[in-house]
Amino acid sequence: MKKYICFESDDWGSYRLPLPPKRQTIYQLPIQLDEPGVEFFNAFDAIESPDDVEALTNTLLEIGRKHSIELRQQPKFTFLHATRNPNFEKIKASNFQDYYSEGIEDSYLKTWGKSSLISTKKAIAENVIRAEFHCREHLNVPYWMNQLKKGDFETLLAAENEFWSFINKNANQVYYQASFHLDNAKDIQQYQEIISNGLDDFKNLFDYSSIYFVAPNAPYSNQLLPILKSKGVKLICGGRLQIEPMGSGKNRKVYRIPGVKWLDGFYYVKRNAFFEPADKSMDWVDLCLKQISTAFSKDQPAVISSHRVNYVSGGSLQNRDHGLRELKKLIHSIYKNWPEVEFITSNQLLEFYKREPKSLSYYWGCIS
Repeated sequence: MKKYICFESDDWGSYRLPLPPKRQTIYQLPIQLDEPGVEFFNAFDAIESPDDVEALTNTLLEIGRKHSIELRQQPKFTFLHATRNPNFEKIKASNFQDYYSEGIEDSYLKTWGKSSLISTKKAIAENVIRAEFHCREHLNVPYWMNQLKKGDFETLLAAENEFWSFINKNANQVYYQASFHLDNAKDIQQYQEIISNGLDDFKNLFDYSSIYFVAPNAPYSNQLLPILKSKGVKLICGGRLQIEPMGSGKNRKVYRIPGVKWLDGFYYVKRNAFFEPADKSMDWVDLCLKQISTAFSKDQPAVISSHRVNYVSGGSLQNRDHGLRELKKLIHSIYKNWPEVEFITSNQLLEFYKREPKSLSYYWGCIS
């Protein structure tokens, strides 16, 4: 089988925390911002600047030129995109009783004075980037608003300081980052409207419909599937086991086989490699190469998860520079080990699944 690599990068377009120096003042608040082990997200992540997108694009093009490769071997990324962010000014003006959003272009303008979307669309035209749908907001809007209306101290304090990215206390393990984690079954209609509006936003922003959905932080209700299907989504990120939230802290297990058209009409993608160099605790190049090798040994495409945080400068320019250096090392090593490799985007992964179907027993044995 041909050897395929697909880089999938989550969180593009989403707002997380204010830029430094205001971010430093946030760390003085009586709120637990970071979950142990993933402190690098709040430390380094920020809504991407045009320079960030261009730096990543230029790095990918530079590597392609260095190896004098054909178009199908040009390294490329799939950006999993948000389409809106909270409008904190309007939410504050309502005394935290009403929700207001802003489009990502407004968020870019507020933060950087110009739109990063221009750079992303240019990269899409150059066949280096492909955008697909992540979420409307990378925020569980119904749950967050319920907590604001209840007067939760930490949630209000964070919102007053224009952020929501912290470890919120909750009884049912529902976190603000998880956009579609159902806490109250009565809110399902809101989630359905959010995902429908988000997919409409996506089409308006990028001039094509998204065929892929990656739920932020994984949880989502299967009551969203009919909306996804009606909007043209055909591919969903998920492994063999989905823990579906039913509300009130209850979950159910749903089993599927990635890589084949499932009973609900969707194909499911299992990410099988990880590259997060913003986390300095390990050698991500070495780890990712081993995971790619394992995927190839099972005749599977290597689907690499690599979040936006690794390639943005809003939290630290050194973070972006480090991420791009490590990305170069990784891709150069990929060429060295597998010179015949082909890079694909997530929409092309769908075409691979359709073109090279395997039996259910094959996938059950090969995907771990």
